[in-house]
Amino acid sequence: MLAWIPMILTLLLDVILCSWRRGTRTLLLWVTGVAWLLFYPNTPYLITDLLHVFAQYPYLEEPHFWGNPYFWEHVLGMLLVAFLGLTMGFVSLESIRQLVQRARGGLVSWLFVVVVLLLSSLGIYIGRFFRGNTWDIVSAPSQLYAQVSSIWVDSLQRAHFVEFSGLIFVILLVSYMSAMSIIWMGNICRNDWRSR
Repeated sequence: MLAWIPMILTLLLDVILCSWRRGTRTLLLWVTGVAWLLFYPNTPYLITDLLHVFAQYPYLEEPHFWGNPYFWEHVLGMLLVAFLGLTMGFVSLESIRQLVQRARGGLVSWLFVVVVLLLSSLGIYIGRFFRGNTWDIVSAPSQLYAQVSSIWVDSLQRAHFVEFSGLIFVILLVSYMSAMSIIWMGNICRNDWRSR
């Protein structure tokens, strides 16, 4: 459900851009854009929910979990949800990237993508290991700040944070670039076909 919020906010940004007057539009774009940024990590977060499937099927039991048909029902269902979350997230991110590109240019739009995916990786870490969520930014900011600050105190936790967030960032960036490359190649082929 939370993965739909960034998608809805993306559509709202398009509506605001097309239909509001300039003064009011700027304020609404910023407020909606910040809300989008806060909720965006929920879309890729779904890939970490796969751990719930494996927690139900102990590895050392006989027969092994991969022989259990219920395992495959669970894991394939979770993969579908994770894939849909990533897809909605990438569609949403690409739409926002195009808005940023129109406003600030291509280089800024790509820097924007990198920053969003980095922040999302940090958000996923906070959500998975501290059980934090988007609402905590408003409802419990001091607790969230204390949790994030604790990362830097313990060297093992800091190393885990950097490793996990870095791996998630690479996965998100490669996945996003792969998905967009397919779309861009399709558009180039389509434009080439139309020009003939």
